[in-house]
Amino acid sequence: YKYVRDKTRDYVFKKENDAQLPEKGGQYGGEFVLANVKPRNTFSPNTLKAGDRKVITIKGVDYAFHWCPPGTFMMGSPESEEYRNENIETQHQVTLTKGFLMGETEVTVGQFRAFVNATGYRTEAEKGDGSLGMKDGKLGRYADINWNNSGFSQNDNQPLIHVSWNDAKAYVDWLNTLAAELVPSGYKFALPTEAQWEYACRAGTTGKYAGDLDSMAWYGETYG
Repeated sequence: YKYVRDKTRDYVFKKENDAQLPEKGGQYGGEFVLANVKPRNTFSPNTLKAGDRKVITIKGVDYAFHWCPPGTFMMGSPESEEYRNENIETQHQVTLTKGFLMGETEVTVGQFRAFVNATGYRTEAEKGDGSLGMKDGKLGRYADINWNNSGFSQNDNQPLIHVSWNDAKAYVDWLNTLAAELVPSGYKFALPTEAQWEYACRAGTTGKYAGDLDSMAWYGETYG
């Protein structure tokens, strides 16, 4: 028994390092109670209704999502809509055959910071010639403007900016290395398609805005 116990202990330490230290207990010193390892913490999409909120915690950081069931909607604006760009937009019917979870907010500075801290990742702006930003009231590309130095004060709960598509993809790929046991089988983190984004934002509505714009957003002279 002692041989098996010791070999099991050594294997767990080598395999999981300090990320998974089974509880010590029992009548033998250093015996491991492997039954206390946490079970798969997932959920079934079949139990979710439209708009249901789910929170997934990864590395101590919460990610909130809302369920968008499969459905059909008219994507794009009708020809009669004001400010419609007829050169790039044709309204058409789209059917989403698989439901998905859409992030409750944009990716935050704090969520991306967890990725950077864990991997040492440097964004394209940091490795290149910076990003567009404001300095002394002038808009331009500045070498020191990036996700961690936006040119104005930001906290970890505010939206992430100054990242490229490649940066976003690297972040998503990292999440998928950690979340296999946290999401339903057949699902993974991904950047939303244009159709998924519009379907989620419309939330079943068909008008120019998904509700009263004044109550939903700051815009024009209402900003601030």
